[in-house]
Amino acid sequence: MQKHYSNIYAEFWIEDHILYVIFKPNTILNLQGAKKIVADRLQFQQSREYAVYCDIRGLLKVDYDARIYLTKEGVWGIIAIAFIVEEHRTDTFARYYKISRKFGIPIRIFRDPTEGKAYIHQL
Repeated sequence: MQKHYSNIYAEFWIEDHILYVIFKPNTILNLQGAKKIVADRLQFQQSREYAVYCDIRGLLKVDYDARIYLTKEGVWGIIAIAFIVEEHRTDTFARYYKISRKFGIPIRIFRDPTEGKAYIHQL
């Protein structure tokens, strides 16, 4: 299994049975980008399910179609998510994602990366 993967939007790696997804700085995400991230992530995961530590602080903008795609098809292979947010825009996206997923996987939002890691490790 590949240990690390990177595309133009994010970096992925698996450590202690947790999938880390770290968005690159100044990322603007449209539907095409959302599909690329999900496809790359699923291929990287090799059909295994993971709890995900997802640092979205690098996101500048996520358009409407990308948000819809990520809240539906974007959850395949994920058993829980800890979103790491910083500014209002990433916090807003994470809250939108959480509200849109009223059923299914546990989603928590953290401003402190250490708290996010602690949460995802205790699952």
